[in-house]
Amino acid sequence: MNERILGVSILSNVDDVLGHLTDIEYKHLPFVLQSTMNEVAFEARDEVVRHMDYKFTIRRNWVKRGVRVEKATKQNLSARIYTLDWLMAYMETGGTVRPFKSDHLWIPTLAARRGDSFEGVLKPGMRPKLIRRWIDNEQKGKKRRRKKAGKGKYKKPRPFMITGKSGKKLVVVRQFADKRLPIIPLYVLAKQARQYARWGFGETVDEVVAKRFRPAFFKNFEKALRTGKTGPKKSRYLSYMAEHGGNSSVADAMSKASSGLPSYSGPF
Repeated sequence: MNERILGVSILSNVDDVLGHLTDIEYKHLPFVLQSTMNEVAFEARDEVVRHMDYKFTIRRNWVKRGVRVEKATKQNLSARIYTLDWLMAYMETGGTVRPFKSDHLWIPTLAARRGDSFEGVLKPGMRPKLIRRWIDNEQKGKKRRRKKAGKGKYKKPRPFMITGKSGKKLVVVRQFADKRLPIIPLYVLAKQARQYARWGFGETVDEVVAKRFRPAFFKNFEKALRTGKTGPKKSRYLSYMAEHGGNSSVADAMSKASSGLPSYSGPF
């Protein structure tokens, strides 16, 4: 996995509870933590993806599909939410963006987008990979005919690279097939660009974990006891915590659970 890929791990926030579990309840703990971490991780992933519509102009869903979950196991009780797209890491942290695989960042102008608008996706034939191939062929001497073979019409103009008066490299295309001018800028080529932090990926994950982890933990613990093959089917302590969304203090829960009941003797 590439080092530029952004990721956030989900860890347990119920350490204050663990010392108050009975021995039988403690045996369920790895499964309950695994289930809870995975449940909350997918909820956090969905919330991150939902927020992307408010943070960015989403032209295609590949950015959303790139937000993934690495599930927790009983052996590794830590779930991880991450993105496959290296550029999105800069959207979270900010910084100087440099090209990952090519020599330049290809920054499209409105003329390269459908509808000549910022929200538009790239027009057919305007993808950098295809344009680079055309330009490489031109430089290797594989020049195309300006006119269609056996016909008097000129072929459709293809993009080519120039250096502007400012010294910046531009990818341009002629507006008309039979005239040299005017030319239309399609891309500005830059060695680097400044990106400001704007995603809120980690903040969104933290908010979901803070809100959902403890309620999900106690809900899953109750289910584990109820469906377990051995041991008690219910815990007054865990039921009290689940009823209060996991946000009640441990002292209150222990006091309520011990009212008229034997005290717990789990590991401390």
